[in-house]
Amino acid sequence: MIQVSAEQFQQMQQALQHVMAQQAQQQQQAAANAAASAAAAVRPKLPKIPPPSKFRGESGFRVDEWLRELQRQFDYYNHEFTSDQHRIKFAVAFVEGLAAEWWTDFASTLPQSQTFTWNQFVDALHARFRPLESALVARQTLEHLQQGSLSVDQYAHRFQAVLTSIKDMSEADKLYRFVMNLRNGLKQKVLQEGHKTLREAVQAAASHEAAYKFSRTPHAPSQQRAHHYARSDTSGNAPMDLNNVESERKEEGDESFAAPASSTPVPPSDSALNALLAKLTEHMDQRINAVVQQRRGGSGQRRSSDKVPGLTQEEFDRCLRNGLCLHFKQHGHMKRNCPERSQGRAPQQGK
Repeated sequence: MIQVSAEQFQQMQQALQHVMAQQAQQQQQAAANAAASAAAAVRPKLPKIPPPSKFRGESGFRVDEWLRELQRQFDYYNHEFTSDQHRIKFAVAFVEGLAAEWWTDFASTLPQSQTFTWNQFVDALHARFRPLESALVARQTLEHLQQGSLSVDQYAHRFQAVLTSIKDMSEADKLYRFVMNLRNGLKQKVLQEGHKTLREAVQAAASHEAAYKFSRTPHAPSQQRAHHYARSDTSGNAPMDLNNVESERKEEGDESFAAPASSTPVPPSDSALNALLAKLTEHMDQRINAVVQQRRGGSGQRRSSDKVPGLTQEEFDRCLRNGLCLHFKQHGHMKRNCPERSQGRAPQQGK
């Protein structure tokens, strides 16, 4: 029988406890690894989002925009940013130029024993690249921000982006500043509606703008009627243009000038040509008669220059109404430019 001293028994008991502690620790580690593996298997694989932009050390609100982009990455990939050190390391990977030089110089002054937190990193960025209070800069920016040529959506986006730096601005002040910076037409409509919140004002302005754009349906180029030929007929000795007469009849919807339905042009018949010529002649006579009456001041009194030997007042009135030459009672010309009179032919006597 082996005899064991008390000292040896105590050593064996300590060794057994150490082995049992190691086994327990291994079991706990195995359980933790199994849980992590299970969580990784259950966690859905998220699609990647665009990385943040580079920060090059611009002064003003650019640093706040960049920090918001970083926070979006932290919120989306939260399981990858478990500590402030991970966040700072990720942020530093997206600095360039002046910002990169600043960080290199700033990091060299940090004590190795001190833990640098994310909030301290943000404060250091603000102290270097946004020395003025952000709310003060934001209020000044809002005063000069105008809608101008921007759409309501673009203007509202810029307005709300600047507004994020102001934490103590009341809803009434936000609403007033947004509405007063709208274009005049939208400003008047939104003010008349008396909205109480900024959200209501943005929605109302966007609705008015959309309704205005919808009401502006595209129009085909309109064909303006040519009135100059009517004025030229009554202004002097300018001859009447048949093309102008035809254009006028087209615009008035005369079926004689309507285009044929088929694509192949069909030559008009003799009867159609005669009817068209009669209509043109009648129209010209009416226009000439109107010109003569206007020159005479609308009266039917004969002037000395209108006297023709043997022409009675009744014949003169008939020629005036029908647009006939006073000498030969014909259409198409007046007494002053009668071609037959210039050739010395004797005028016809009254009928």
